[in-house]
Parts: sequence; structure tokens; C-alpha cells
Amino acid sequence: MLVSVALLASASLWPRSPTSAPSPAGLAEEKTAPGVSFEGLTFSTGGEKGKTILHGCSGEAAPGRMLAIMGPSGSGKTTLLNALAGQLKAGPKATLTGRLTVGGDLCGGAGEVSGLRVAYVRQEDVFYTQMTVRETLLFAARLRLPASTSLAEKERRVEEIISRLDLGRAADTIVGDGKRRGISGGERKRLPLGGEV
Repeated sequence: MLVSVALLASASLWPRSPTSAPSPAGLAEEKTAPGVSFEGLTFSTGGEKGKTILHGCSGEAAPGRMLAIMGPSGSGKTTLLNALAGQLKAGPKATLTGRLTVGGDLCGGAGEVSGLRVAYVRQEDVFYTQMTVRETLLFAARLRLPASTSLAEKERRVEEIISRLDLGRAADTIVGDGKRRGISGGERKRLPLGGEV
């Protein structure tokens, strides 16, 4: 199974080339603001006899670019994203080492950088299948936004997300499941993004 994951601030997992290197046309590459950078990321489980899932992973994700992390099942894609998002914690039988910077600031996880909004969409999201797209997004907005935000403002934001994610035609369609027909596969993939934003 091949899975791809897109990050909004991204670049590539391959070794970095200098930003001043000339491009094929002989022009210097444009410098961008620092994004997410990680070096020597290693994650092991089970103590001494455990398994190393990530070993010395390094890479960067530049702002305004897209990055796809692809690989076969069990290759560590989800573990890498969990480590970068601060969802993976070291424990008595698990060790996580390496260096992570966000915007040039050293941190233990992207969630630790002040002023940074982190949205993490898991591989499989669970929705209430009997709710419509609009109801699902409003439910998420009511849970995530501060109580000081009025219901009218929450509804306005939901309508904006529906528009931005091109969910207008499906806004009043139930999510559905294997027993009840609901939204399409593409709409199902965009819905969790709306819930996180």
C-alpha cells in the first residue's frame, strides 16, 4: 500500500543543497524563510532488544512548498509525522532522539513553538456517519474554538471552510458509511482537513 502525506510547509527529505547554488539557468536560487527542519531523528521501542523504527532521519520542509512522504506499509511514515508533530513521546521502553527546529527555533515538537498553529490529520478519521458535512464542521468548531467566539462567528467560519475546500455541493449530505451512502471519497479526504483548520 502506498500512502502519501502532504505538509503545507514543505520541501524534500533528501540532503539539502546550498541556497546559493546556481540554478540550471545560471540564476541563484531564491532563499526562503526557515520552515521545519529535523536532523538525526531516531526512534526505538522495547529497550535494548527493541526495534529501531526511525534511524537518523534528516530533512526539511520549506514554507509555501508541498512535501509528499511516500513508502510501503510499515516503513515509518506515520512514526516520522508523529515525531515531528510532537505526538510521539519518549518513555521507559521508547527513545526518541534528534534535533527539530521550527522557524529556526529549537523545539521538542511543532506544538511547542509559540504562535504556531499545528493541525494534524491522522490516516483514518472517525466521523459521526449520520451527521452532514456542515454539522460535522460546526461540531468541530464548537469543540475547538474558544467559548468567547459567538455561534454566529463559528457558523461563518464553517461556511468559509466549506467554500475553501469545495464542499459546497456536499455540505448537507451525510458523511455516510458502508451501509448508508454519503459523501464521495475525495470529500471524505477533505473533511478532516476542515475539521483541523
